[in-house]
Amino acid sequence: MHGVPLDQTEFASDPKTPVSRAEISEIIAMQSRLPCLTLNAGQLPAALATAGEKSEC
Repeated sequence: MHGVPLDQTEFASDPKTPVSRAEISEIIAMQSRLPCLTLNAGQLPAALATAGEKSEC
């Protein structure tokens, strides 16, 4: 948030939903049985083109 990793902000100590990881993909992966990965804008078109061929999200 504003250049600071989430796990180093006030969200890390939120009493109801603390954030223990800085990477959003790690947080999503913890809540899902599906694999998750991080892509940059340049990687997105190729990932979408092959999305039906892989078991990754």
